[in-house]
Amino acid sequence: MQKLFLEKLTSSIQRRRLLVHGDKALIALSGGPDSVALLYSLHFLKEQYALTLAAIHIHHGIRGKEADKDAEFSQKISEKYGIPFYLEKINVPEIAKREKISLELAGRQSRYSIFRNFLQKLNFCKVATGHHLDDQAETILMRIIRGSGSTGLAGIVPIRENIFIRPLLSISKTEILKMLKEEGLQYREDSSNLDSSFFRNKVRKDIMPRLFSCNPEINKRLEVLSEIISSESDFIRKEAHRLFPEINCSQSGKIAISIKKLAGVHVALKRMVIREAAASISENLPFSITEEAINLLSSPGTKSISIKGASIIKTYDRLIFLKNSYEHADKLESILPLSDGLVLKNLNIKFNLTEFKTRPQKLEKGKMTACLDLDKAKPPFFVRKRKDGDRFRPFGMRGKKKLKDFFRDEKIPKNERDLIPLIVDSNDDIIWVVGLRLSDMVKITEKSSNFMEIRALKL
Repeated sequence: MQKLFLEKLTSSIQRRRLLVHGDKALIALSGGPDSVALLYSLHFLKEQYALTLAAIHIHHGIRGKEADKDAEFSQKISEKYGIPFYLEKINVPEIAKREKISLELAGRQSRYSIFRNFLQKLNFCKVATGHHLDDQAETILMRIIRGSGSTGLAGIVPIRENIFIRPLLSISKTEILKMLKEEGLQYREDSSNLDSSFFRNKVRKDIMPRLFSCNPEINKRLEVLSEIISSESDFIRKEAHRLFPEINCSQSGKIAISIKKLAGVHVALKRMVIREAAASISENLPFSITEEAINLLSSPGTKSISIKGASIIKTYDRLIFLKNSYEHADKLESILPLSDGLVLKNLNIKFNLTEFKTRPQKLEKGKMTACLDLDKAKPPFFVRKRKDGDRFRPFGMRGKKKLKDFFRDEKIPKNERDLIPLIVDSNDDIIWVVGLRLSDMVKITEKSSNFMEIRALKL
């Protein structure tokens, strides 16, 4: 193998500890120049690292006979080097349509799912992909264009989850093609790489050549940027993890952080703390949502931010991160944070919340409005359906009563009881059976000075 190519390859593997002696590695083999270079490289290093290798080709069901020939070629080159070969066929267009996502995303998600399955099936420990230096540069540019924080600008990581490795990440496409030519290695060209409807291809064909004309080493400069940002982001993340025990006030399975203790922290660390806390409820918190959450820290009262399938709730002293699950009233298993404007679609109910200092008129039984003493409650509040063992203290009573007995006394049919929302506080105590009765524990008295009105409006 070409000396300079081999030096870069082994340097990257050793510096980043991509491979260790005795590893079992699955090679993602498309048949293109990058994956052929990867297969040849790992075969070349097989004895040095005592590697056990296998190759997998994923047929995406997109390019017809051309894709069939790619699969045939991949099998032949694997057999040439005595590497076990596996073929997996999927229908990416069908997956993209069903999941309502792009072809690119559907293909990527499907590939990595297949990789994980084969790791388990073969009892392998690594998956090697053919990402190279130009891929890194393109990825960083794509994320700049779309908008990204430090995590995104770190680009493609050389090793992820200690499973997915990119041995060619510091080697350019030009160097890969030169090595293939000198070694007399054949490969397949993917016609979809010429399709400008794919965002990456636009960056590759239109933007990168212009940047190369300004700086012939732009891919290397972007690699340096990636490494700098990656190390700085890693440092901030470790600081966030170090800080978390000091600001953590989670309870009852809800992730929560202390607003007071987070107040004096540098904004970069605040962002990372919020993003790391939100990782339990959302795959990737957008920068705009992170900034909204930071603004919540200094806002008065109880407020919330809704993101897909989850919420971030600001109470008086905590920022709470919670997954939503009140999608269907008859299937509710958990709770949903109560916030101003919250809509329960299945029940056609919208909640409006108002806080005030003046004394409201007395709430009459049966109305869809509850007025309560906010100082007696323990916000934040949540919405859930009934569960076994529920008890509460109906307005005007001294002791608690079983909720099922209350429903029976109110002559609520059994098939309708799961369709009545309950408002509960942070201790999971029922403070309002919506439309029926407020809890006596939050009733307004002569000494009350802080009030909240909750309206449940039928849509």
